[in-house]
Amino acid sequence: MFQVGQRIVCINDSFDARQRATIPHRPVKDETYTVRDAFQVTRNQTASGIWAVHLEELRNPDLPHPSGLGRFEPSFAAERFAPLAEDEAVSRRELDVMLRELVKEQELEVVG
Repeated sequence: MFQVGQRIVCINDSFDARQRATIPHRPVKDETYTVRDAFQVTRNQTASGIWAVHLEELRNPDLPHPSGLGRFEPSFAAERFAPLAEDEAVSRRELDVMLRELVKEQELEVVG
């Protein structure tokens, strides 16, 4: 399963209407994220076998737990994500840096 700090990519960003209405910050397909927390979902105090994650880049307000046992931050099913190959992560970071530099250069040209 995923580890805290691991980079992952969203492969499924389909949410039902209820999820869209209650979870303001949701992952987007093909976007990369960092695992903040990974855990096995429990139901009725029993491990369900379903894994979920919280993401560094997305924080949501706590919602009432369906069981009535307090509030919780919504998590996302781990199956919505795939591990990001380290070389791809490096390439994306390099690309992000190059794009930011290009934007800065274009802004300078417009101003100057």
